[in-house]
Amino acid sequence: MEATVPEKHRYSLPPTLLRWATPVFWWSLFMLYEWVVFSGWEETAIITGGFVVKDVVATILAYYFFSLVVLPRFVLRRRWLLMALGLLGIYYIWGLTSYLYYSLLDHYGLISENAYDYMHRVIDYGLWGEYSPGGPLAWASATSPSRRCRPF
Repeated sequence: MEATVPEKHRYSLPPTLLRWATPVFWWSLFMLYEWVVFSGWEETAIITGGFVVKDVVATILAYYFFSLVVLPRFVLRRRWLLMALGLLGIYYIWGLTSYLYYSLLDHYGLISENAYDYMHRVIDYGLWGEYSPGGPLAWASATSPSRRCRPF
């Protein structure tokens, strides 16, 4: 009696392709979600695309910063203060990308009411919203009315 070797799956994808295709699929799905959210503002495609790219880039950077730096170095070693600082760093990655995109729109005078209200809410008020105006997690006065729609 001969020993039979089990057949490999005929239609499976190579592991390298799956390793790259899976995150690309999920990030593309997240990008589609962001596009649907921001396209309801009736902005031009360039401004809407900028908001999408800003949030997707910040989310990807935050995800990989957490999974490659914060989780293995701080959470798994029970360094809770450093973990909190790492999470605050993730928030500042997103805040910095928001501020840079706002500055770009402000520089070219492309700020609409929707974009201005959004940026004012997320940049000036910070993480806790209207409960901490000008608090430590806010980019204080970045969107003050005196700067609105004026180039640098």
